[in-house]
Amino acid sequence: MEANAIRWLGGNAVYGLALARTLLLRYATPEARITHDGGVHEGRVTMLAAANGTTYGGVFRIAPGADIADGLLELMIADALSRIGILGLIPHVLRGTHIGRPGVTLVRSRRIRIQTAQPLAVHADGEILNHATTQLDIEVLPCALCVVA
Repeated sequence: MEANAIRWLGGNAVYGLALARTLLLRYATPEARITHDGGVHEGRVTMLAAANGTTYGGVFRIAPGADIADGLLELMIADALSRIGILGLIPHVLRGTHIGRPGVTLVRSRRIRIQTAQPLAVHADGEILNHATTQLDIEVLPCALCVVA
C-alpha cells in the first residue's frame, strides 16, 4: 500500500522507501488465523503472500518454487519479526532463499482462508483490492484461464 502512494519515485527505489516508511510509521504484526488444505496456522505475522507465480514486483522472489500450472497456491507466511529481523530477511526474499529460514513457512494449497481481528489491506498484483478486510478467501481454479502465447 505504501509503495502505491509514492508517485514521485520510480523503479525499484520505491520499494526501499516504502519499506522504510512502513517500518518507521506503520509497522504492526497482526494476529492471524490461516486455514489451508493441510491445516491451520495461527499467530502474529509480519507478512502473508499467496502466489501462483514466483515473483512479486519483478524483484521479490516470494515463491521461488511456484508453478502456475500445478493448480496450487504457494502461501508464504513470515511470523512476527522485529524491524531488524525484517531488514535481515529482505535480501533473502530478493534471492528466493528465505524459504526454510526461521519464522518463514511455505504452504501449498488450493484453498486459503485468512482471518484477522484487525482490518488489513489486500493487494493483488500490486493493486489494492480492499483497504480493510478481516477475512479473505483465496482459491485456485485450475484451467479457468486460457492463455495463448
